[in-house]
Amino acid sequence: MMFNRYSFFCLLYLVCTASAAQADLKINADSLREYQLPGTFNIAAATVIVGANNATLLVSTIGASPETSACAVVSATSEGATLFEYKFNNKPTRCLGVVAHPEGGFFLRGDNPIATEGLVSGFTTFLSEKGDEVWAIPDQRLVDAEEEPVGSGRFLGNYEQPLPVMAYSPKLDRLIAFTVGRLDIGPEQKYISQAHVINVQTGQFQVSGQTFGQSGVGITGGVSVRNSDGNFIIFYYSSETKGAFFYSYDGRQEINFFKPRGEDWSERSILRMDYRDELLHLLWTPTEDQESDTRLTITNDTSAELWTAIFEPEYQFSTGLDVNLGRARSMWIGKNETIVLYEANSFFLRHVDPNGSSFGVATLEGLTPVPPVALLVTNDGTFKLLAYDQTTRYISEFALSFEDKPDYDPEVGPQLHGDVGIQVDVGFSDVLEATGCCATASARRTPSTFLFFFVGLIFTIHLRRRFD
Repeated sequence: MMFNRYSFFCLLYLVCTASAAQADLKINADSLREYQLPGTFNIAAATVIVGANNATLLVSTIGASPETSACAVVSATSEGATLFEYKFNNKPTRCLGVVAHPEGGFFLRGDNPIATEGLVSGFTTFLSEKGDEVWAIPDQRLVDAEEEPVGSGRFLGNYEQPLPVMAYSPKLDRLIAFTVGRLDIGPEQKYISQAHVINVQTGQFQVSGQTFGQSGVGITGGVSVRNSDGNFIIFYYSSETKGAFFYSYDGRQEINFFKPRGEDWSERSILRMDYRDELLHLLWTPTEDQESDTRLTITNDTSAELWTAIFEPEYQFSTGLDVNLGRARSMWIGKNETIVLYEANSFFLRHVDPNGSSFGVATLEGLTPVPPVALLVTNDGTFKLLAYDQTTRYISEFALSFEDKPDYDPEVGPQLHGDVGIQVDVGFSDVLEATGCCATASARRTPSTFLFFFVGLIFTIHLRRRFD
């Protein structure tokens, strides 16, 4: 078969356009339930999680002033929404972190917002789903703890502050939380994150003052639970590096280095980490550059890589519209897919299947009658979206499902426009910041390997942070 110059360029054009064409993501939102926020609850500062039996828990500090502050919890079920307030030792209380117990109730990490400097005001508590205090532990016990084996472990340095980072291991029936101590070495100050592990049944410390790494200096970035053995997987930011160090901790005495892919992550930015079905999911960027590509890496329990998907900052929709998604904000891991969130004038979701392939990206604009405020993964691994009406104070919950978007219809025209911002005072940004999440990453599909191979064949020759 002979190719003349005209047929060659026609073929090259067809191959390029076929490879560049891409399906976009279609999001289906089906109404689940709605309820009105009770009292003066402020959703803009709320942490939103899923509780037992797929209840929605919204946690926020309320009060007309710091002196009257309390930790408020809204528990929403199919029967409606109820609110209760919690004050630790009947003093002003600010809630920092929350983790649900799978059988009901939840753990709170908080402090006193008006405590004077140097006062040990943090606490950890376990509350029932009705707001009853099961047990509560003041951080003063951390400071007063003695060395092992007499005590649970000595606190290092001067007490600085509690961290919101927590995790519960059902297999170990242990809760891990973290507190920062400050070391004053001459004019220099060093900060040390120290874990404490609580026996959930007794409300007593099993371990306290536990540090990670040779010096222990640094801040805990995140913690998750490995399904197979219940151990805590922790990533830790050292003051000497830009990236993270990983550890596996059994909640007792054994700490091991954990190296996803067997690599050094000390120069990489970890955006989100989570376990599901014995697989570790890491959302990360190779640098802190805002234009850096985002990567989703999946490893098994031995830290061996299954796959890594790479998403560039720019994404081109099948309509031809280019959008700079920037760095991702967060991710959620469901039973059949992982969803990555971006914020670029509007909110965008990227769908990634269990093999690392993607339906593409879609905007949340116009998906619900009122603006979205939170995305959750239910206990059965499906997704739901919360939307909030500021006028009526009603929250509507929607079940989400995802599929390939139908081919672009030129008679309908692009569904996205230059200004796709959601003009509201409350949104994902507020909820993510309140949750302590995140930092993040990107998306544009690169031409396929097949395209490069095919064109090459035709030519016959041939992509913090700082706390010190």
